[in-house]
Amino acid sequence: MLAVLLALLPLAASHDVKPIQFGRPAPIGTLISLPTPAASNERPINKSEQEQYASHVHLEDTVDQIQLLMDADFTEIDDSLEDSGEFDQYVPVGTTDDTTLVRRANGIEKRAAFRGTMQIDCLEAPEVCQNACWYQNCLMDAKGVTTTIKYQDGGRNSARDSANRLQSGVTTSRGRPCTTWPFGQKFWDTYQFNPNPVEESEKYLETDEWPMASFENPAFDETANPPQHTLRCITGQSNKGGARAWTNFRRGHGPYAEGGKWENFRLGAKTHFVRYDEFNVAFNFDSFDPNNADHQNVRKTLTFCEAPYANCKNDGRQFHMSKLVTNSKSTGQLAWPYDATTQNAYQLDYEGTDIKQYHVTLAITGDDQDEVAAQVSVYENGDETIVATRDSTTDSSLTMEDGDSFSIKGNLPKTLKVEKSGIGCGTFKFTYGDAQADGLAVFGFDSEDIGYGRWSHTEKGRNSGRYCVPEDIQGQDANGAAIVIGTRLKCSFPGW
Repeated sequence: MLAVLLALLPLAASHDVKPIQFGRPAPIGTLISLPTPAASNERPINKSEQEQYASHVHLEDTVDQIQLLMDADFTEIDDSLEDSGEFDQYVPVGTTDDTTLVRRANGIEKRAAFRGTMQIDCLEAPEVCQNACWYQNCLMDAKGVTTTIKYQDGGRNSARDSANRLQSGVTTSRGRPCTTWPFGQKFWDTYQFNPNPVEESEKYLETDEWPMASFENPAFDETANPPQHTLRCITGQSNKGGARAWTNFRRGHGPYAEGGKWENFRLGAKTHFVRYDEFNVAFNFDSFDPNNADHQNVRKTLTFCEAPYANCKNDGRQFHMSKLVTNSKSTGQLAWPYDATTQNAYQLDYEGTDIKQYHVTLAITGDDQDEVAAQVSVYENGDETIVATRDSTTDSSLTMEDGDSFSIKGNLPKTLKVEKSGIGCGTFKFTYGDAQADGLAVFGFDSEDIGYGRWSHTEKGRNSGRYCVPEDIQGQDANGAAIVIGTRLKCSFPGW
């Protein structure tokens, strides 16, 4: 051993080797510079291959791929150095001024260590901060006390990350829940988008989960209290900001590079993360300019991030998966029509009741189109179950003029109010729940509303995304000829 140490002295003197300041010391071995990643051996496809490929691609498949990209969780950014396994055979031992020195592992396991504190710039990624702060400060009741997170390693195509996205409720058979009715109605259609978007990613929502998929995550347990994950529908712009924060910290890039403003928050200098490395997360407000009104308006929305952490009340956007149902492709199951008893189920945090998709049908008939019959149903165990009805033949109040309204309850959790506006068939306004009495369990819409179209009642054409799809009610005249005698409105909305 003494001879080996003496042999290393010239190398240490000539390169000014600095020991790695984390983990247990690695056994002595030959020190070499960390190799560069191997060049990709993939070549671009040629023109004939492109034409052959294009001839087999259907438009609907292309649309699906675009949607998957739009739904993509930007926390899944690849890190080829860590995720490819190319460097698994090397163990960091020391650094020179510009080089990380490693030794071949030779079957010796790399050791995890504490890697410092990741800073999330809450101006760049405000909604990521809000989601993570809600989880750590409110659900986990940390109230600002830092909690240790463990890195599991992975990447976009990692089986571990894919499993975590499934277990958190992000990955489903219809993209992400934020884009699927009834959750798209609840979260996407009511979102207050920036009226003057700068980037395309400001116009669309993605499903953000915390803890992130690259972190060590527990297997889903529907009995867990509090929930093991929290979800939030956030803009792609904010989601990319959160991904950038994590990627820079993991790689030691950007503000964590030498001379960067957060260089001292990352331990281990240029060494890459290994599985089970641990770290803390901090929510950084240094970028907010106290004299910038826009900055301060953003800061006011971060109600879960700052002391005294008194406002741990759900703002109506924090939710979690309450039941996992996987299909044959090992994907969380969502379909149309949505059935909370046979598919993935979700709840607003602290609400305790699954979000369901209710269907209200209005039959509008009569010479003046003033006779209205109403029915509300929900799908349970694959069957449509009627939960409430009102019929104009037995209820004179359902002969409706402009401004008239009625309420319907039956077995609905909350009362549904229906109001008519306009002559003839007119427009109908629907109000589920009472804003004063029912807290977050309220939802309002009218028969002319159009929301996010994908996975809606009708996905294509002029009725795409409509909350209420009209169809003719057929009847017969005095001679037995078929005629249109009214309109049937078939509407859907989220409720719990």
